[in-house]
Amino acid sequence: MSTHHGANREPGDATVDADTTAALQPPFRTPEMEAIEAHVAATRLALAETIDELTGRLTPRNLVRSARTNVQQLVSDAVSGDADPQARRRARIVLASVVVVVASSVVWNLRARGRD
Repeated sequence: MSTHHGANREPGDATVDADTTAALQPPFRTPEMEAIEAHVAATRLALAETIDELTGRLTPRNLVRSARTNVQQLVSDAVSGDADPQARRRARIVLASVVVVVASSVVWNLRARGRD
């Protein structure tokens, strides 16, 4: 009697087909495969650490703290005689730009309210 993938087997039949034999054998592995798997695991760990660090940096509290530090540095560079001339010039340009944007917004809002 011919069997196909274990069909019509008698209880206690010791015959094992090729599919069952292949499923029971350990998977084929090479040193290269193991090296790649190790590299993938290390990359995942590094990525998880990077995500944790970015998540910490991007909390609202840390964003406000960073912005405050940057503004304080800009003001210091703009008014300090000890600042590098390029840093002083850049700080003054940034601060002047902020003043222009804020003033323009105020004027725009006042005009919009006057039309209502």
